[in-house]
Parts: sequence; structure tokens; C-alpha cells
Amino acid sequence: MTDAEKLFNETYARLLSAYSIILGFRQSFTEVSGAVKNQLHVKAETVFRTLIEDPQWKDLLISEPGSESARVFGDQDRQLAKKSAEALFKQNYGSLDAATLIFFHSLLDAIAFDYCRVTALHAPQDWEDDIENAKVPLLDAKNKSYDQILRARLDRHMENLERESLRRKIDRLQARCQPPPDWSPMYDYIYDGKTIEAFDEQRHAIIHGKALGKPLGIFPISDRSLHYLLKTGTYLMGLVNFKYKLRLDPNYIGRVWQKA
Repeated sequence: MTDAEKLFNETYARLLSAYSIILGFRQSFTEVSGAVKNQLHVKAETVFRTLIEDPQWKDLLISEPGSESARVFGDQDRQLAKKSAEALFKQNYGSLDAATLIFFHSLLDAIAFDYCRVTALHAPQDWEDDIENAKVPLLDAKNKSYDQILRARLDRHMENLERESLRRKIDRLQARCQPPPDWSPMYDYIYDGKTIEAFDEQRHAIIHGKALGKPLGIFPISDRSLHYLLKTGTYLMGLVNFKYKLRLDPNYIGRVWQKA
């Protein structure tokens, strides 16, 4: 098995493994969400009741006008505690969605880059158009073969590509594999660059704090959207298979999972 074939299999194995881990992380919270919500409600009521009825806080809250008796925890306070608990629970779900998106973006970004690396290992000449304007030192041109120069330029190009956006990585992979319009290895999936751009934009909003703890409006997280991202990873694998006929080896993938 060549290095390209190994990386091709290892990359897809990592996609499936990481997807199950991320999904398990998300389900661990959703399965106990009812208990968490109730617990937040109980704690919120305890805090509000303590502030209102505990003597050590008697000078903290404003008393009702004309009333000399101590204030007691009432229905209005109970509703306020309930709303506070619901807001906190909603915020926690927003943080869960944000973490899920960040995890999956990191995964898909690495997957897209590694499939680019697969094509560079398997057919480095297919990247000539991307690096045709790269400057080559005179001594390199004198002392090295064309294949050696190509490999060195391509390695540097890959270092730069790794820092590019997810959409850019996918664009370069598509340029290598040249699929027909609306091509897909799956019947129920069509790659959409605008969806990936929204995914990228949502990650950027989270990283810079604008969307942290809030419902994700640019790229909402749901079972459907997560499944779309998984299929996008499979689509990238399919591109390489379509162009270069590299194939998955279940036995090798099994060994990769065992080592992991």
C-alpha cells in the first residue's frame, strides 16, 4: 500500500471515528437534559429564596413601600426563578451547539486538507497549475531534478494551503479531481459551497465571541446539519476515489481503529 493509499484510508477512518465521538458527546448532554433543566430550576429557586428570606441579606433588597414586615418568597419570585433557569438552560444548549460546531469544523477542515495531501502524494504533477508561478532558487534549478523541485514547491504550497479556509481547501481538491456538475457519490447529497461558507462564518462568529452561548443563526446545529457535514466528508473521499481510483480497505481501517 502506497503512502497515498494509507493516508486515504486513515483519513476516512478518522472521519467516522471522530463523528461517533462528537455525536456521543452531544447525546450525553441531551439524554440528561430534562434532569439538568429541573436541577437548574431548583437551584434558581434556592438562590432567589435565600436572597429574599435569609436574614443576612435583609438590607440587600428594596422593601415594598409601606410594608414593615419581612418579604417572603412568592409566586412572582417563583416565576422569575423559573425564567432565569430556562434562560440559563437555553444558554447551555447554545454552548453545546457551539462546541459541537467547533469540533466538527476542526475535523472537516483537517479531512479536506488531508485529501489534498493524498492527491499531492499520488499525483504531484496535477498540482503544477497551482505552483507554476512559484520562484525557484537558481542553485535548486541547477542541482536538483524537476521532480525534486516539484516536491519541494508542493510541500511549501501545502503548508500555505493548511492555513486557508475550509471552502478554499475543498475548491482546490475539486480542481484536482474535476467532477462533473452536481456530481455526488451519494444519491441524497449535493455539495453546496454556500453552505460550507456559512459553516465557516458560524465558526468565526463563535471563536470571536459573537455567538457564544446564543442560538446559532448562521449555521444551526441539528441532526440534519450534522449528517450533512458527515456526508460532506464522505463526498471529499468520493472525489479522490472518482479521480484517482483509490479504494478503501476495511481491514486496514480496522487496524487504524485498533491503534486509536
